[in-house]
Amino acid sequence: MAVDPHHRLDRFREAVDSALFYPLAFYGSGIIPDDKLPLVMLSQFVFKVGVEIVFTPVTYKVVNALKRAEHEDYYDRNTDFNPFTLRT
Repeated sequence: MAVDPHHRLDRFREAVDSALFYPLAFYGSGIIPDDKLPLVMLSQFVFKVGVEIVFTPVTYKVVNALKRAEHEDYYDRNTDFNPFTLRT
């Protein structure tokens, strides 16, 4: 099964979030020992990705069930959601 590029982007965002947040929040604070910080960062990243892997099929089933029940299923075709475009 091919990996959706959006899911790869989500992993990248989670990694960046962890790499920025944990050192800024905890380095030198004494809450988490500085030498344990990389292990904590890796552990929470693996946990976040694991939870996402487990819940993704459930999320798809719930969303599809709601779409069927509400008879709603919208697609944004030919819509550019790029916030950095200069075209109006």
